[in-house]
Parts: sequence; C-alpha cells; structure tokens
Amino acid sequence: MQIRRWSTLTALLVMGLSASWAQSPPSATLTVTISGTPGPVLSGTDPMQLSGKAIVLTITASESLSPVAHEAHAASYEVPAGAVSFTEDDETITTTMPSKVGVVLTPTADIAGLSAMIGIDPVVGTIYLAPGSWKQTVLSHPRAFSPSPQDLTPATSATGPGSKIQYTFENITTILGLTGTASSSNQARLRP
Repeated sequence: MQIRRWSTLTALLVMGLSASWAQSPPSATLTVTISGTPGPVLSGTDPMQLSGKAIVLTITASESLSPVAHEAHAASYEVPAGAVSFTEDDETITTTMPSKVGVVLTPTADIAGLSAMIGIDPVVGTIYLAPGSWKQTVLSHPRAFSPSPQDLTPATSATGPGSKIQYTFENITTILGLTGTASSSNQARLRP
C-alpha cells in the first residue's frame, strides 16, 4: 500500500513538473549587434567626428520581457541599465540607465529603433531590415531576426528611410547615415 501511494505521488509530481516546464520554457538572452560606419552627415556638424569611424552597438535583452507599449504592428521595450554598449576605436561605453528599444513591422521593411544615453549624450539609432525579418511574436517579446546577419543600407536624408544614427553633443544634434551589418542571436538559459 505504501509503495503504491509513493508511486502515485511520484507520478503526480513528475506530471506536475512536466506541465510546469511546458508552460515556462527556458528564457533566452537576445543579443543584437550592429557593426558599421556612420556617414555621410545628413544633418548637423558631427562634433564627435563619428563619420567614417568603425563603431559597434550591442543590445542585450531577455526574451521574457513584455512590451511597455504595443500596437498592431509595433512594440517598444525598456531594457535595463547596462544592456546597451557602444564601442568606438578601443573605448566601450555602457549605459547606466534604462534604454528604449522599438520594433515596427511594415510591408517594405522591419524597422528597429534605439533611444539611449551613451555616457551623457542622448543617442537614437534606427536600422532597416528586410521585410519579414521578424515574426509577429516580436510584438509580444523580444526575438532574434532572420536572416542574420543583414547588410544595412544608410539613409540618404535625415528624415527618410534607411539606417541612421543620431546623437546630441554640446547641444548640437547630428544625424548620420549608417552602413554596416546587423546580427541577432539568442542563448537559452534555464530559469532558476
């Protein structure tokens, strides 16, 4: 009788754990890396002289994040301090406050945007990816895009389509086109 009770209890426990794992899959950390060269200058004077320099922008986010704003074809997320880093030459600066990341799915392009404080300077970046790079699920939780990597085509005007980076330094706002590549990957990790 005791063995039968333990067998039943063990079976229920295993079924309960299986159901729990099925409902709570391992979360993953998404990493989006943008490697490129800003330029040409589309607006402003480029006081930091970024045009023509190699830069790397890295964004990490948990795929379990929920959007802070959501529409039919767009979502925005807040990533914590430290989730965004900017490298130029051999210097890397990591954010010390939360940043905003947004995704807009359109028929002509999947667009990602970033608004962050890099050091003491506000930076806004926009990349245009091939349409259909993200599945609709990116509007519920951050997800990797495919194919990865993708080439970035720079904007040719400050207000037009194409990849670009905008920064403000000493009250001077500059917008530059951005040529390069964007890649995304995720690494699963078991939930604690």
